[in-house]
Amino acid sequence: MTRTKKFDISWMQLYRQLLISACLHVIYFLLLYGGFRINVEWNISPENLFHLLTAHDSTIMEWFPNRGGDLVSVIWGVRVVLIAAGLTILGYFVWYRARLSDQFRFNNKAKFSNALLQEIVLLSIFLVFYLILYFYFKSQANFEDFAHFQIWLTRGWLLQLAFQVTLFVITRWESMKQWASRFFLQPSGPHGIAVLRILFAWWSIRVYEGKLLTMLPTVSLETKVGLPYVNWLVDLIPVSADLYTVFVGVGVVACWFIIFGFKTRLALIVNAICCFYIIAVPNFFGKLWHEQLIIWISWILALSNCYDVFSIDSLIRKRPFVNGPSYTFPIRLIWVQLGFIYFWAGFYKFWDCGFDWALGQTMINQVQLEWLQHYDKVPGLRLDLMPDLLKFGGFCVVLFELGYLLLILRNRTRWIAVFGGLAMHNMIGYLMYISFFHMLQVFYVFYLNFNRIIPFAYRPTQNETRYSKAALMAASAIVAINFLFGMFSIDSYPFSAYPKYAATIPENIEIIYFDAIDERGDPIDVHAIGKENNFRWESYGWLEYGILQDMKTEDVSDRVRDYWNIWKAHNPQLEKCAKVDARVIVRPVSPEGKSEADTLGLISTVLP
Repeated sequence: MTRTKKFDISWMQLYRQLLISACLHVIYFLLLYGGFRINVEWNISPENLFHLLTAHDSTIMEWFPNRGGDLVSVIWGVRVVLIAAGLTILGYFVWYRARLSDQFRFNNKAKFSNALLQEIVLLSIFLVFYLILYFYFKSQANFEDFAHFQIWLTRGWLLQLAFQVTLFVITRWESMKQWASRFFLQPSGPHGIAVLRILFAWWSIRVYEGKLLTMLPTVSLETKVGLPYVNWLVDLIPVSADLYTVFVGVGVVACWFIIFGFKTRLALIVNAICCFYIIAVPNFFGKLWHEQLIIWISWILALSNCYDVFSIDSLIRKRPFVNGPSYTFPIRLIWVQLGFIYFWAGFYKFWDCGFDWALGQTMINQVQLEWLQHYDKVPGLRLDLMPDLLKFGGFCVVLFELGYLLLILRNRTRWIAVFGGLAMHNMIGYLMYISFFHMLQVFYVFYLNFNRIIPFAYRPTQNETRYSKAALMAASAIVAINFLFGMFSIDSYPFSAYPKYAATIPENIEIIYFDAIDERGDPIDVHAIGKENNFRWESYGWLEYGILQDMKTEDVSDRVRDYWNIWKAHNPQLEKCAKVDARVIVRPVSPEGKSEADTLGLISTVLP
């Protein structure tokens, strides 16, 4: 009897895919090099290249009278390459789809896993290839504009990733549907989601009470700042300290009803509304806290049957215990949502910054910037003094984020995602003071299978296949919309991308510094007071960045005043300030550079 290999890659099929992909990459490099030469020789950015590709030859000659003829020839070459790329991709899809007859559609788990492994091998081959090109071009001292070139170089690998994912889904659509049905609708017991309902409600109470203590100064501000696609909602929803207090009170009461499981469905709906208000409205004033996950989970649980056990309602109704898909898909959708959060964070680190995000100086600057925004607080382990180790760690972080979703979909690899994610967050929390504990790590509890953990729980033996298709569709829509917001990098409420930390951080950074004096004319060190009170200046770094960007084109005096009011609300000692000037300061991000700060200019006077 012959034993079937668990992973049996079709090397011939891999070779064919590699050959076709190599042809596509040759075309991509021709486009990349042609676009780069156009940028260098004719000073035309890639953003304007589209207008050239669609312009008439006579129009190009008018725009560039001296060298228009040469440029027309180059543009026609780029057009031919683009047409060839399009036909190659189209032909590959048609050929590959036709080749996958019924016997090659991977309708069983083994063949499906083999096909998935084959895609991972192919991606790994091209990743090594792109890294070799990256280090080669980086070593060329005379290479002009390498920083811009390496971004598009990295995007070549990301486009390969997108191409393979699309090809995999299209050619194995029937298998994907079968897998999704098994993953989301596999019957499970009611005890797991019931425990998660109780834990989530208890945690929500803690969050609401914390928000009441910290967010009243923010929701008392006068100037609202719109959010993408929901400006109308920001203007429509009334916000005040008194109203915020009422919503917190109602939300806490609803959570206690959820914990005890009395009128649970109504309490879940009320909590979902209160959760949106409590978490969202502090973000209507120019600073975005990425805490949307608690809103999404409250909505998904409101669509679930999480109260069929461990609740007063279940004692009243006396419904028999059964295993069902209604207890499975809410938890699995939350897993997938976490996977999307990580995937787009890793994707945009490379898409926006290229391999330089991890392998360049910006990796070190990112770490040092977090120290700066924590009042130059430096951890005991100075990884910035071990740059190669720090860069390798940053590169592994991005790969882990890209592969996180794939890891959680299989039972045998899910523990790698869970422990790897917790280890990553806590290491980053130690090095950069960013742990995302209360709004991300804590929800790793949804990976625990309480149906098996609880020793006294009754284990149902009867399975049912019934579930609410409307609830499944609504919960899936929440995850799908967030997927689109992550894809297009839209930060908003209630749907949003999560923070990506995908910025290229320079070695010198601009910050807002409040130059304050008291009634006697003595100077007040605002940052020293913030440090003494453990005020999280880092939480408002992006608010500062927005003000510094917008001050070049508009009056930001009101926003600076609101920013000062936030500092004053969290630091009572600043009430005695008699005069406050908001200035722009530039300084190195390294801790050793805090004594090298220079003042660039005055933004506005907050207090006369």
